Amino acid sequence: MPSLNRQLQPASRSLPGLILLLAATIVAPAFAQEDELPLEALPGLTTQKSLPKKALEKKKPVKAKTPRESAAQSGIDAGGAIIASPPGESARETSAIPLAEVPLLNLSTRIAVIFVRTPLVDEATATDLESGLRGVAFLAPLSQNPTVLRPALDAPESSICQPDEDICFLNMAAREGADSVAVATLTKSAQGLTVRVRRLSLQTRRPQGDESADSPNDRVALKAQTESLLCKLLVPAGCTNEIQIDTSGADILYAGRVLPRGSYVPMRVTLPVGLAPLSARHFGRSGPSRLVPVLREKMSGIAMSVRLNRDGTPLMLTPGEAETYRPAPLIATVKDRSAPGSNWHQPAGFAVAGAGGALLIAGIIEGLHSKSLLSDARTAYNSNGGAYRPADLDGLNSGNSAAHTANILYLAGALVAAAGLTLALAF
Repeated sequence: MPSLNRQLQPASRSLPGLILLLAATIVAPAFAQEDELPLEALPGLTTQKSLPKKALEKKKPVKAKTPRESAAQSGIDAGGAIIASPPGESARETSAIPLAEVPLLNLSTRIAVIFVRTPLVDEATATDLESGLRGVAFLAPLSQNPTVLRPALDAPESSICQPDEDICFLNMAAREGADSVAVATLTKSAQGLTVRVRRLSLQTRRPQGDESADSPNDRVALKAQTESLLCKLLVPAGCTNEIQIDTSGADILYAGRVLPRGSYVPMRVTLPVGLAPLSARHFGRSGPSRLVPVLREKMSGIAMSVRLNRDGTPLMLTPGEAETYRPAPLIATVKDRSAPGSNWHQPAGFAVAGAGGALLIAGIIEGLHSKSLLSDARTAYNSNGGAYRPADLDGLNSGNSAAHTANILYLAGALVAAAGLTLALAF
């Protein structure tokens, strides 16, 4: 006991030291029961320190499944094709798809685009539409090198995918390592053509989106409409682009809403990709609306120009149309004068014009009389040595009065004659 007191005496001099001593006495036996293994036994570690054996224990290894068991569970045979589904499922949905090549990602990182060839458009237009589809696929989040897929030139007719054969399109995308495919098709409609774009996923083997819209049978309009539909399916933020418009002082309206002019000439406006309904308004006159193609790629030069018709109506024209545009002449409206009571304007007008002519003749006569009186008074003045006699003064006053009367008759006759002619010829 004295020896134990001597051992505890240095540690008991401070309370923290006593606590540490008791903790070491309690915990040490628990660690002493475990075997120690060097950490260098773990792969990737080179330290020489030790770690309790329990820290190195792992779960029991899971028995690896055979290829046949894995294929039975996933529905894929040993060759990588889908095993036939129960009788209730469609035969098209069970066609061979090498899912082993599909990435195990839920987000589309590799997108394939397909434009189904049709006699409705030529090969150059089809290639241009494919280019537009691939450009939109580049804008999709996490997109990596979108691919354009098309049948081989020597492919048999039976192997070409039909417009609604989704499994065929999925097989084409799977062979290229894509995890999503966008399919664009064209059909004839009353407005021209109907564009339909579908997005198919190889993870679910189901459509993830379907958009369609009508478009004029025009190459640029078709491309703008196709890009617009695919933007709705792939780009959450939407696709926009800037176009330039020669306004000629008119206001530009988008879907009935006036767009701000800005400080640029010609006017620059940012619009969604697709067919934009634009119209112009000038001094209260609104022109007809027109669908203006807005493409995804940069558009240089003036896209549209505003020209005024002869009646002041503003028209939206392409640059080519604006160069050759000539305003249509105004067409005079001819009223029907054959109805009873509708021809009184002409006789009345000519009658009034005749009265005006009579006043003009009276003014001429009065003017000649004034000239005669004034001439006599001037002659008498000269013969009397530069003095007027009383009789000469009366003649002078009469001549001046006749001159004033003649002027009044001239003015009145001219006004009455003009009013009569207007009534006879304009109505």
